[in-house]
Amino acid sequence: MDAHEHMQRALAELLTLSCINEEASFSYYISKLINARTEGAIHIQASCIIPHLYHLLENGQIKETQREINGRIRTCYAITPAGRERLADLTQAYMDTHQAFLVFLEKQKQAQ
Repeated sequence: MDAHEHMQRALAELLTLSCINEEASFSYYISKLINARTEGAIHIQASCIIPHLYHLLENGQIKETQREINGRIRTCYAITPAGRERLADLTQAYMDTHQAFLVFLEKQKQAQ
């Protein structure tokens, strides 16, 4: 696994919950939405999203729903209140880590 794949896997739960928070969806659509929103910079295959969906289901952070999409009944996922709380926690953790990383890089740049 290369560095990009490793980072993407670390962000997959946050991105998955973010997508589901907008609209009840399924793994393939979540994958496509992440790719589109990041203009191709982050591509997480649907098969990599599925384990996150199962984990979120087990923890009550999402729930299954049934929707008709293109004439087919699909199992989709909708966020729960616990999922919104988890999304808020993950978002804050990401923002804190990102800010700390920027501070680190700036100090490294100054030390050179």
